[in-house]
Amino acid sequence: MNLQEIIDKIVVHYSFTPESYPELTGKSRDEVMKFAVRHSALHMAKSLGKIAAFAEAQDHGDLAGEKLLEEGMVKMLINVLRLAELQGLKADELLGLVDGYLKPKRL
Repeated sequence: MNLQEIIDKIVVHYSFTPESYPELTGKSRDEVMKFAVRHSALHMAKSLGKIAAFAEAQDHGDLAGEKLLEEGMVKMLINVLRLAELQGLKADELLGLVDGYLKPKRL
């Protein structure tokens, strides 16, 4: 499966519609977008919490819990890709932006 197919699958699974979120009933496109960004940010915060919990446990010598790290990473990716699609970005456009955000390495 390529990245665009993954994005398309995510869009079907996580749609910002009144059927999924009743509070979106009668909302404008801009209001739905504000909700989607906020809701996605909350999910990303939850994912980051899982990653942080894994890292903190490792600081204390707990080397287990890799599933927690995996879950946090995958769910973060899902939310990032959903936001990209909401912004109208296709996979190739999103990937094309990456180089512009990579900082040059200091020597």
